[in-house]
Amino acid sequence: MSNILIKRQVTPIELEGNQPDFELCKVVDREIKPDQSPQTITKVVRQGFRVNNKLLRPIEVITSKLE
Repeated sequence: MSNILIKRQVTPIELEGNQPDFELCKVVDREIKPDQSPQTITKVVRQGFRVNNKLLRPIEVITSKLE
């Protein structure tokens, strides 16, 4: 399956840092993490992909909140 995706130029999106890029990420949930700054990515729920540098599916993430 991965060979087919590579041939079709489908590549996984790599995040830089721990803050969501809202053009590439979709926040699906928030969890209380008082030890982290708000809007910090705590977990990647579903990997996102690009095809020919166009967004195919965004990365689904869970971010932190204070309360």
